[in-house]
Parts: sequence; C-alpha cells; structure tokens
Amino acid sequence: MSTLNWVHRSPWTIIVCSLSLVAIGISGIARGDGLAGAGEFAARQCIWVAMGLATTLVCAAIPYKQLKPLSYQLFGASLVLLVVVYFMPMRNGSQRWIPLGLFYFQPSEMAKIAYILALAHYLMYRRNYRNLWGLFTPFA
Repeated sequence: MSTLNWVHRSPWTIIVCSLSLVAIGISGIARGDGLAGAGEFAARQCIWVAMGLATTLVCAAIPYKQLKPLSYQLFGASLVLLVVVYFMPMRNGSQRWIPLGLFYFQPSEMAKIAYILALAHYLMYRRNYRNLWGLFTPFA
C-alpha cells in the first residue's frame, strides 16, 4: 500500500481523539506526581505510550488477510495459553499472567483477537449464519 493511500484511509478522528486522551491522561498523572512528590509515574506512562504506539504501528502494518489461514491455529494456541495460566504463580491476587522474563503476558488479550479472527474465518464460507440455528455452532 502506498504511503499516500495509507494516509487517506487512516481514521484520523479516532487517532486524534486517542492522542488527546493520552495527553490528558499523562497531564493528569504528571499533576498527581507533582502533588505527591514522586515524579516517576508520568515518565513511566510515557514509556508505555511509546511501546503501545510502536506495537500499534506494527500491527497496523500487517494485512489482516494474511492472518486468515492462521486464524484457527492462533485460536488453538490462545486456548492452550488460557489453560497454562492456571498453572502460573499468582500475581497481585490473580492468575492471569504468564511471566516471560522482562514482562508478563496476559493471554486473554490474544484470545479476544484470535476468537474474532477464527469466527470471521468460520462464518466467511457459511450461508446459514443468517438464522438462529446457523449461529448456534459458532457460539457454542
């Protein structure tokens, strides 16, 4: 996709609103840091914003049609990871994280995307999704 085409197809309203919310949030955290005297939480949040922005750009660069053949495998892997979570040590009173050295991975986030991809792939070639019984299998 050419750069000009990407610029025209980008949802600029969503991008501007998201960046505005991030700026308001970081300014609120910085104000709270100033009142508490800590001063480190706003800087940490800026690092998380930068990492999130980089991840978003990488994910946006991958055409979703290339993920279609892998949708069932991703869904299966996410189900396995959701089971693995129960054998991980508790963190902050819950078992939803997998420790990976420098960071913790939460497989439920991957499972949400994998479920949507697998469901879309399943329904793509079906005609019976237009009635109630046709939706019974995917939702079961």
